[in-house]
Amino acid sequence: MDNNWRIILCDFGTSLITNPLSGKTLQKSEFVGTADYLSPELINDSCICFASDLWALGCTIYQMFHKATPFKGLSDFLTMKNIKERLPIQFAQIPPQATQLIRELLQYDPYQRP
Repeated sequence: MDNNWRIILCDFGTSLITNPLSGKTLQKSEFVGTADYLSPELINDSCICFASDLWALGCTIYQMFHKATPFKGLSDFLTMKNIKERLPIQFAQIPPQATQLIRELLQYDPYQRP
């Protein structure tokens, strides 16, 4: 969070190692990202857009209240399966405004997110 209360997210799981002189990638894995925060469109190899970051923000806010991410599985594969299958999100007793914000950020259609 910066001095103006803007939230800045970074997932180093999506970073690649590059040679600064040539710009060539030195190392790349097939899976890039942290499964707990991947949006449905990223899992489905659809668009990569700002709305994907809003999804990750929704997962982060959910985790702040629940101490776990909303679609957590026993493995990355199961977590992504939970996201793809639209597993219902369980909410603890948290402020209704927080529940509403999380629901809006975790819309499966990226065009429906705020």
